[in-house]
Amino acid sequence: MNKKLFSDLTKSIKQAGRIRRGERPASRTYTYDAVDVRTLRESVQVSQSQFARVLI
Repeated sequence: MNKKLFSDLTKSIKQAGRIRRGERPASRTYTYDAVDVRTLRESVQVSQSQFARVLI
């Protein structure tokens, strides 16, 4: 791996840690309506517990 790529990767990992610890806000966030999640779950024909296991 070249030095620039390694440096960029290291910087990204450190930034992710700061975001996870709440020291920095994420640049993007995604929210989903409960209706959309339900529709998705029903479209793949799985129970709530099965769907939750996939998300964890």
